[in-house]
Amino acid sequence: MVEIEYRPWKKIVVHEVKEMSPKEFFEGLAAVAEAQKQGAAPAVNWADGIAFVFQPFPDSDRVLGEKMDGVIHYNTLQFTRTSFQTEKRATIGGRDYIIKMMKGEGNADFMTLAKFLNGLKPLETSP
Repeated sequence: MVEIEYRPWKKIVVHEVKEMSPKEFFEGLAAVAEAQKQGAAPAVNWADGIAFVFQPFPDSDRVLGEKMDGVIHYNTLQFTRTSFQTEKRATIGGRDYIIKMMKGEGNADFMTLAKFLNGLKPLETSP
């Protein structure tokens, strides 16, 4: 019989963190979907008041070696502070877009990321 082993990530390294206002965050996702002509609604992760997306580094020998050692690197992590809704709407050029939100509360890594992001100084908004 085959042996099954579970190896969770040991470490997540985030190289750039960018907090955005909810409007900027969701409109940015809509703009990317429009530019890429995606047929499906874009989706974001949500945990503990934080909606976020991340871009991992492309796989290379070094990146794959790190992954095999339990370390994952995110090039950029963009986030906004917002309440959970199954869908958020954004308008770009008069066209409405739906952005799906997926609860990540069952994912320990996402909860740890949300805790880290919640600990950062909140984005200052103009009066």
